Amino acid sequence: MMRNALRQAFYIFALAAVIGAGAGLIHPRSVHWSWTRPAPAAAQDSTFALDLPAVDIPAQNSEATRPPRLISREALLGLMQRKAVLLIDSRSQSEYQAGHLPGALSLPLEELGQRQETLQQLPPDRWLITYCEGPPCDLSHQLAQVLVQSGYRSVAIYDAGVNDWLAGGGALSSEKP
Repeated sequence: MMRNALRQAFYIFALAAVIGAGAGLIHPRSVHWSWTRPAPAAAQDSTFALDLPAVDIPAQNSEATRPPRLISREALLGLMQRKAVLLIDSRSQSEYQAGHLPGALSLPLEELGQRQETLQQLPPDRWLITYCEGPPCDLSHQLAQVLVQSGYRSVAIYDAGVNDWLAGGGALSSEKP
């Protein structure tokens, strides 16, 4: 009797795992597994309160490969008030046009191959903050990692994204910067 119950539990678990993995493979916004990307480090809000010195972009520098930081809405608002930030929307162009954070630049992750010039012209002396809808979307994490690998050192991720922005009473813009 007990053995039969364990076998049934195993079959149910196996079936659920297969269905979950199948849905993850099919869904366009599924969880992307990355074994090489380091986890982003959460930063305290005081990290972003300091004035940034001019940042040179070294070709090979171990500091340039540190993982991007996570930023809260409050810290983001502070940087936006001081104009010390460039927001980068990692979502698709159609999602950007439907509404984005004020002043954000559209740099869809799937278009990076065609937008290398834009990637190279980002200001190195400002915080580059990537965002998307919010969890479970990880486009902002992937784009931030590309920025770090491109040599930018002042990179952070607004992980909570558009959903948190709207929940906090923020408005979306449809204007291009």
